[in-house]
Amino acid sequence: MDGLKKSVGAALIVGVHHEELPFGRAAVLALGETGSIPDLKVIEIAQGLARPQSFRNRKFFYNTYHNELYLQIHRQLKKKYGLVMDLHVGHIEEGLAAEIYTRNRRLLSAIDRVNSDSSRLDLYFIAGRNEYTENTEELNICHTIIPECVWRSDSYVYAGIEIFVESRDGFSGFRKDEIDFAVEIIRLVWKGFNSIQRQTEKNRQPVIGAGKTGSKTEPG
Repeated sequence: MDGLKKSVGAALIVGVHHEELPFGRAAVLALGETGSIPDLKVIEIAQGLARPQSFRNRKFFYNTYHNELYLQIHRQLKKKYGLVMDLHVGHIEEGLAAEIYTRNRRLLSAIDRVNSDSSRLDLYFIAGRNEYTENTEELNICHTIIPECVWRSDSYVYAGIEIFVESRDGFSGFRKDEIDFAVEIIRLVWKGFNSIQRQTEKNRQPVIGAGKTGSKTEPG
């Protein structure tokens, strides 16, 4: 599906991975100061996933908890919000970069249109691991262990956001420009979603002189 969900509000998830929570909190605080996303619902995961020291030995338990956590989030958010953003943070050698991954092609196109700097942002289309993806030659394809009911939800559009900051020990002591960049990307996703919303509402209006209405998804 590439349509817009009936619910139009937005939710932002922070802290799915426990060590990312300080970054998420800082981004939420800075985002609130801008007042750029009205009525944004912040979902803070107080008991997020901790990356296991020995991932090979703990992979099953990690993946099980990861799956259950997202299922709980899905049950909490479905039919309440039109857009669900999921904020994460990672490391790169230098500079700042971001990735946005979603199942909604219209959102990807809208973000691409409103984005003024594509050099630091990559957009990805989420596909099932065994899925044949038709007409996706122009898209970057990615896969995820997030449950399919989340990224292919019928009640909201899921958009994962990964912010990459300069390498350091741990996930603390973030610079202001890193937090500001995260806010910029979050706002970009919202602007893309909002532009789809406006276009959808416009298409539902009667066409002057025509006597009829016109109206014209994915992790939605």
